[in-house]
Amino acid sequence: MKAQDVTQWSWLPLAMALIAVAVLTRPAMPIDETRYLSVAWEMWQSGDYLVPHTNGLPYSHKPPLLFWLINFGWWLWDVQEWSARLTAPFCGLVALFLSRNLAGSLFPQFREVQKVTPFILLGMLCWAILASLTMFDTLMSCMALLGYLIAYRGATGTLKRWWLFMGLAIGGGVLAKGPIILVYVMPALLLAPWWTKTLAVSWKRWYGELLLAFVIGSIVALSWALPAAWAGGEEYGHTLLFGQTAGRMVKAFDHQRPMYYYPLILPLVFFPWSCWMPMWRGFWRADKKNEGTRFLVSILLPAFIILSLVSAKQVHYLLPLLPAAAILIALGAVQQVEGNRFDRIFFFSICGLITAAITVLPFLPIHGSSARFISQLPFWLGLCPLIAGLAFIKPGQKQFAVSTTRMTIAMALFFLMVHIGLSGPIHANYSFSGVSKAVADLDQQNQRVAVYPGKLDDQFHFAARLTKPVIPLYGQAISTIATTAPDAALLFNFKPAKLPELPEGVMAEPYKGGWLLLFQPGVTTENAVFLADLLKRKEDK
Repeated sequence: MKAQDVTQWSWLPLAMALIAVAVLTRPAMPIDETRYLSVAWEMWQSGDYLVPHTNGLPYSHKPPLLFWLINFGWWLWDVQEWSARLTAPFCGLVALFLSRNLAGSLFPQFREVQKVTPFILLGMLCWAILASLTMFDTLMSCMALLGYLIAYRGATGTLKRWWLFMGLAIGGGVLAKGPIILVYVMPALLLAPWWTKTLAVSWKRWYGELLLAFVIGSIVALSWALPAAWAGGEEYGHTLLFGQTAGRMVKAFDHQRPMYYYPLILPLVFFPWSCWMPMWRGFWRADKKNEGTRFLVSILLPAFIILSLVSAKQVHYLLPLLPAAAILIALGAVQQVEGNRFDRIFFFSICGLITAAITVLPFLPIHGSSARFISQLPFWLGLCPLIAGLAFIKPGQKQFAVSTTRMTIAMALFFLMVHIGLSGPIHANYSFSGVSKAVADLDQQNQRVAVYPGKLDDQFHFAARLTKPVIPLYGQAISTIATTAPDAALLFNFKPAKLPELPEGVMAEPYKGGWLLLFQPGVTTENAVFLADLLKRKEDK
């Protein structure tokens, strides 16, 4: 690959365009984005920046750094949805810069690796989709990348007092998403004598300084965790300090999946690079004993094994590892050989299969919560993979196009078309803007709102800008609901095959393959038979 094929910063406007289109074309997605925005809103509304809350109760599932950053944006621009939803994607932009910096440090002899790494990461399916969401993993990716940079420069002697900066990175990672930061950065630190040819200090001193970095990181994390545990109460403190990490490592509260889950989805995570044969040939030709290559392997392989052994598994847990994988892919890209006819046929066969799958999907006899969403997909959505794939062919040549920029631009076009194509179905099924406005009006009138089932109690606080908690209801009979909140409005989540005729005073809005029914105050008790029938259908289902 020629250096002039890749401009220095042309990936930046492309990344900004992808983020802008993603945020503009879809609402905050339930259940995660809406939950995290609600927690941030309760922090802002209550003024309690020590203990995050959800529906008035301490929220122990996640640490506060992302919520602090969202609140900082609101302090600058007042409470705006756009600033909150751009916070995590902005961390993704920072991660692209850090990835480029890390690639330059690892492979100074291959300047092209540094230049193409942001393109590789930006064009990766998993990163392009997940980095635009309000989640903790892009923030964790920044902390992990800082850890990688500090580890490499500390081991090679280009960064003095690396242990201090590493401690701050570890502490920041704990505040970003918890002790899982150790899974991402600790293996490379422990394996430093293996991947570096000349460790800057003796191995005894290295491990002593590593212990010091761990102590500093623990002090940074505990400087928040201990006061928060004391302020949040005994149950919150125990869950915060012991329950979450142990529970997810041994037996997940949710998201429990088999060990082969991550290996099974890897081709999709790395698409389209997983189907780019010239890159694979170039990578296998690369020097496997190179210090930078070994460093990346010491990051990826141990962390991947540990994450596969952990009970809870989600695809976004892999996000902090993708920058290291992108650098490896870039290393293969700059040492690749020319493509051939088989490469072109193979890749377009993959694009054709994806096109066929998307095209026939609305015509399949699919039932359940996904059926309505799939039926609303636009007819042209299936053509997106083939349209994007046209950019991979150089006119007048029979060889597979090997330009990384063309591949990334093609994938960016694909992501843009998909976001635009899915905008209508997503808004129709996930926005609940009408119900949110009605709930906001009730809150301004000092009317309480009950939600059934109770797990919805963290979904509407930011969307409706609620000033007081909702009343969560869990599996009670109709008589219990009526006596628990007789004067409250009721927000009821229902997934019927067909929406029944609604009584007066009940509004309905599509929600996740079902419906949100909002009963105005008093309507619940007046229509006890109707509500009992809904509950019976829900229980039968």
